[in-house]
Amino acid sequence: MGKTPPQAGGALASESRFAPLTSFAGVETPGSWSPDGSLLAYAHTAEGSTDLFVLPTAGGAPISLYKSPYDEGPPHWSPDGKWIAFTSFKEGRAAIFLVSPLGGPAQKLVELPQREPESDAILALGKQPWSPDGQWLIFARAREKGGTALWRIDLQGREERELMPPIDGQSLGQAALSPDGKRVAFVGAPTSGGKATLRILELDGSAPRSLTDGTDNASEPVFTPAGDAVLFISDRTGEGNIWKIELASKLRTPVTLSPTLVASPAVARDGRLALAISSHQTDLYLDAVDGSSQRRLTFHTHDNFGAKI
Repeated sequence: MGKTPPQAGGALASESRFAPLTSFAGVETPGSWSPDGSLLAYAHTAEGSTDLFVLPTAGGAPISLYKSPYDEGPPHWSPDGKWIAFTSFKEGRAAIFLVSPLGGPAQKLVELPQREPESDAILALGKQPWSPDGQWLIFARAREKGGTALWRIDLQGREERELMPPIDGQSLGQAALSPDGKRVAFVGAPTSGGKATLRILELDGSAPRSLTDGTDNASEPVFTPAGDAVLFISDRTGEGNIWKIELASKLRTPVTLSPTLVASPAVARDGRLALAISSHQTDLYLDAVDGSSQRRLTFHTHDNFGAKI
């Protein structure tokens, strides 16, 4: 997991200068920054299942936030700093939960359908699900009669309202709210093959419009601090990398050009960007049949298989 340094005026870094934040074994997934940018909430398979942690970005050991025998989805800090939202299969049913940033028991906010696939339920919350005032959030949920819709739920009273009905042949999800709370960026993935695309929904009642044309897969949208552009993951160059698309012009520019998979962008208010870089190495070794010696044969960061003598 890595981050870029803060930028003047909250502008997003135009050049990728990443510094590692963690180097633990297992899968680490950035969730979101605290409102003041001093902490980063993330998910980590430290003990098998995916649990939640908070990391001081200035240095220091991770702080355990929430653990259970089940997998938790990436954590999302509310703008007012009061809550962290996440998905979990706690009690054997998929649901969205809230936990205090100080830890403690989690409270269930809304259940997700039992028939929903685990992968879809984990992604029910997008990268920026919270309203600017922290009073409501947006999520994706499958309908009992089929299709996935985007919903809003208020913290006070738990009132729910459908914002975007299902689209035939599409699975909707990964919704992100703009900093002013006036629009939503979300992903539409074909249910019968094809490329996932980015779309924008204005919350004034306008029809959604496409941001990408389906020539490459697009996922994990997140608004820049100014709200005039969206970052997302694209496989346009082969492996997944972070790209930026301007809302007005649809101009696309790469933010990362990593040879290994980049995922889970999380943007702080000051423009810092946290992300996950996936890497692994499979090497060949030569062992003596009697176990008396071992010699490593390959040392580069690629997969090496099928050795024969």
